[in-house]
Amino acid sequence: MKILQQLYKKESKVDTIIKADTITINNQFSRFIALFSLKKLKTSFFQLKKAQITLFALIGLAILLVIVLILYINGGVDLQSALQGSKTDQVTTFIEDCISQVSDEALNRLGQQGGYLDVDQFEIYRAQYDPFNSNVLSLGDGALFLPYWLYQRDNGQDRSEIPQLYKSYTDDNSIQDQLEQYITMNVNLCLNDFNEFKGQGMQITAQKELQTSVIIGETDVTIAVTYPLQVSASSAVVAEKNQKSYTLEKFSASKSVRLKKIYELGRDIVVHETESVFMEGSVRKLMAAYSRNDDSSFPPMYGGIEVKECSELDYWLVEDIKEDFKTMLQHNLPFMRIDNTATQPIVVTQADEADVEKRKVRQGVYDGLRTKISNKDYQGIETWFNFHPSYPFDLYLGSNGAVFPSRLKVDALLLNFCIFDYSFIYDITFPLVISLQDTQSSLNNKPYFFQFPVQVILKENYPRVRVLDLIAPDFEPSASECSGKYPTSGNTVSVTDAKTNKPVEKALIYFQCGPENLITYKEDGTYDKIVEFADRCFIGSTNEQGVFAGNLPQCGGGGMIVVEKKDYDEVTKLVGNVLNNGDVQAEVNLLPLKEFNLQIKKFFAAPPPVEGQSSSYQGIVVDNKNRILECNLHPEPAALQEYERAMVSINKLNTLGGSISASQVMEYQLGSKSSEPDLHKNSLKLAPGFYQAEIMLLRDERYDGEMTIIKNSQSIHIPGTAFSKGKTIYYPESDVEIPTTISGGSKFVFEIKPGDLDKNTIIFYVIDEGIPTVLEQVGTPSEHIAACTMLNSDVMRARII
Repeated sequence: MKILQQLYKKESKVDTIIKADTITINNQFSRFIALFSLKKLKTSFFQLKKAQITLFALIGLAILLVIVLILYINGGVDLQSALQGSKTDQVTTFIEDCISQVSDEALNRLGQQGGYLDVDQFEIYRAQYDPFNSNVLSLGDGALFLPYWLYQRDNGQDRSEIPQLYKSYTDDNSIQDQLEQYITMNVNLCLNDFNEFKGQGMQITAQKELQTSVIIGETDVTIAVTYPLQVSASSAVVAEKNQKSYTLEKFSASKSVRLKKIYELGRDIVVHETESVFMEGSVRKLMAAYSRNDDSSFPPMYGGIEVKECSELDYWLVEDIKEDFKTMLQHNLPFMRIDNTATQPIVVTQADEADVEKRKVRQGVYDGLRTKISNKDYQGIETWFNFHPSYPFDLYLGSNGAVFPSRLKVDALLLNFCIFDYSFIYDITFPLVISLQDTQSSLNNKPYFFQFPVQVILKENYPRVRVLDLIAPDFEPSASECSGKYPTSGNTVSVTDAKTNKPVEKALIYFQCGPENLITYKEDGTYDKIVEFADRCFIGSTNEQGVFAGNLPQCGGGGMIVVEKKDYDEVTKLVGNVLNNGDVQAEVNLLPLKEFNLQIKKFFAAPPPVEGQSSSYQGIVVDNKNRILECNLHPEPAALQEYERAMVSINKLNTLGGSISASQVMEYQLGSKSSEPDLHKNSLKLAPGFYQAEIMLLRDERYDGEMTIIKNSQSIHIPGTAFSKGKTIYYPESDVEIPTTISGGSKFVFEIKPGDLDKNTIIFYVIDEGIPTVLEQVGTPSEHIAACTMLNSDVMRARII
């Protein structure tokens, strides 16, 4: 009995130790504790060697061995679960969290920037100083850039930067391709070489590069990532546990974003705009609602004729019209509606307007802003049209100062009166930002948001009309569409440096079937009109050996290869017919661009006098239709001053390819501490060929109020009649502050000859009309630069020294 009691006490001690081990089962020292327990057990049995081993002792020993074995195996539970290749392991969770986070960032930025993740490819610099000749809209003083989904340049040619939704080939700039490349690059950054796991005794090695596939479905966007990984523990842990490594490869994330649906709605809006110009129609309806034959409203487009006392003259200040017009757009364009969307039509109730007739008028205005763009169902997507007064805005009514109705004075015996014609011609251009919000999508627990801009254009009171429609309405371009599925094969383009004869890597290869545009020129050599002819299709880029090998579109004659590379001159090479087995072999030598120091000098020309003012020196002479007859310049050119800047745009004229490419856009200004130009910043990179230069001279205030047009500094006299006295009207009604003004510029064509590459400096000349003294002179120098440059082409031609 004493021996059994002794055994019971020993077993109780072992049982206590086992329970303690169970509490620390996930502890790294569990194996050591379990072995220690075995040692204690062995000691107990040696103490009982003289005693008889009972059946109970054998059963207890067997149970104890099983428990210890379980403890030994379970001692590595944490590490093993981290190393197993299941969907719940730490590595997979970490990778898919990165994929999800980066995908959220990509989709959000894509929606904010009109379908583009990177906007550096657009004319960002031009957007800030020449907004209506840029393919991108600058908002918030450059904080956000939105590529236009529909716009026109000065030549009246419709253009669009709508990206393709689905990828045709790598680097085609489609939404799908952008997402794949963005996610691939940024997931790698998020993973940070798996440094998070290195401190946990784990080693993760990539077997191949990460690849991303984005699937844009009807109701969601799926991101599938292939990334073969070898996952193992550190060498010390492997030696101790004898554990084997394993591999991971497939990872994914899914976003409940109806990207396809929202993209198709945006595209359908733009297509309907090109066919019906409904946005311009809405603006015209608003103009009609706000126009009257009095100076408290907008000058009417078709106000008709009124007969009244000559002294009852109405007039409008253009700057006031602009500000009121922008306010009108801001407050009313959000009432535009697209049928079959989540944004419901506006219904004017009796509570909104008690008067029945007024209610009908208001309802009619709102109904006039409704548009049905197609029979498709866009339910769940809210559609908003937004304009803000800070957006670029251009309005011209034939004058930059004040506008008056044309009048005819009638004298018939004692009857003296005037016939006023209230018909005004508007030219208006402004961006309209279209915002789409899908309430049936969810990104970061919010509806998905997508926005893009279009240009709204009225010219001479009528909506946008494409130049192509006016010049050749039945003309159809012969070029192949850039579908990306090109049938021909066996084509190669080899690109080398013309100076070193070494291969040029990553040169961009384009193809076009015929000239890109048909260009007509003015007498001064500057281009006049451009008619789009052939699409320029991006084909691919050269490899490390400077060779591109791939398919080309079919072309029955006139096929052209265009090669571009930064810091090289663009080359167009005629390759002729491209058939199914055309086997085009083109060799192209790219010439590095030569960097020239730029200097700009100016000739002074007095602006034409306005009504009621005289000029001691009449530099610019115009007729009654404001056409320039003479442009007399001061004989000696002068350097620009520190308070002057010049915006320079240089375009190379490609006569073979019919293209006009923006080679350089820059701001020229003097160094802050020197009267000499800052040659490091003021430089151009050019190659032999013909270029068109367009320069805009800007002048800033040297001190507050220097260029302010003073209140009541101008006047117009209305003669009296037999029944009324004459009347003098003074304007502007308040001071007009002008901190910066366009004071002149130039527009010309120049040539860089091969021999000029040995020279270092190019000198351009501009015309300066000085500080505006009246409202009518604000902005008008920009209307004179082309004619004045042509009339003085000998003295204003570019010089290379």
